[in-house]
Amino acid sequence: MTSPMKEKFSKLCAKTSRYGEKNDCTVKAVAITCRTSYENAHAACAAQGRRKGRGMYPSQYHAAIAALGYTVKPVKLSTKGKTAGNVGAFLKGGFYLVTFRGHVAAFHGSVNCDWTAGRRHRVKSVYKVVKCS
Repeated sequence: MTSPMKEKFSKLCAKTSRYGEKNDCTVKAVAITCRTSYENAHAACAAQGRRKGRGMYPSQYHAAIAALGYTVKPVKLSTKGKTAGNVGAFLKGGFYLVTFRGHVAAFHGSVNCDWTAGRRHRVKSVYKVVKCS
């Protein structure tokens, strides 16, 4: 892991074990895309109905992101043939949430900040996360 965002993901993974969490990919993705700590993202997700050790619905993590002062905008991108390993090439600068079946990953520009980097998980949707003005 060479980029600062991938280093941040490694640090978030360490916090996962301190919290005794699992299935918290959304919490990590929210922390990275909203440029906040794991603790803040965890609290925001819990406030939107996330239970410990469980995943989240899109409406829940979109609300958690909004509570942290950011907006989620769908990216018009054909997901046909897009995987965790190649979707970064289609993303410009900024922070993105990319969803797969049962998983959410954060991207900073073209860099996949998640364990799915280089994998063939098929992309379901892409959202750009921007600061509210």
